[in-house]
Amino acid sequence: MSKNSTRTAPQQIRSQQRVDLILDTAAVLFSESGYENASTNAIAERAGISIGSLYRYFPDKDAILRALAGRYRAEMLALYDQVFTRDVVYLPLPVLIDRLIDPFLEKHLNSPVYTHILLGADVSPEIASASRELEAESIRRTVELFLLLVPQMEEQRARLSATVVKAIIKSLISSLGTSSDADYQQQIILEFKRVLLAYVENTLRSG
Repeated sequence: MSKNSTRTAPQQIRSQQRVDLILDTAAVLFSESGYENASTNAIAERAGISIGSLYRYFPDKDAILRALAGRYRAEMLALYDQVFTRDVVYLPLPVLIDRLIDPFLEKHLNSPVYTHILLGADVSPEIASASRELEAESIRRTVELFLLLVPQMEEQRARLSATVVKAIIKSLISSLGTSSDADYQQQIILEFKRVLLAYVENTLRSG
């Protein structure tokens, strides 16, 4: 290893830590104040860094939001890999519903800014397009899941059902934003799970 590489490695780590700090801080501010009301100055102040340091990594607020969207995309793809595995065919249906919903709810409840990106509020066409690509990937994997559970199902029927499942989960995530009361949020989750369970049961029966 050259002297150069040993010298730059800590710098790269510090740079990544600074980028993560800016993104984490921006995510909180975007969730608290809304994207339009949060400024780069406010992000830098909350992060405890100078505005010049922020501009070293991001030229403007839009660039920060795009980076958050990129991080969200990477995390969601990893979550898809974790959730959509072939062993789900052996799970009881209520357990399967929990597996399909709970990891995504945890992601959005812990990081409200991701809901902002998912629902497309105050985002650029570029980010809205990335969000649609993620939705398409989610539907594709749900189609594969239905075909694993019911091999004789027609693909068109599986795609229709996958689209409805995605819409139900997206509506659930949106509904959780209507209240900050944890008990009420849990009631909403249970009601949506009942709806989804009934829909999936009917889909699997009708094939």
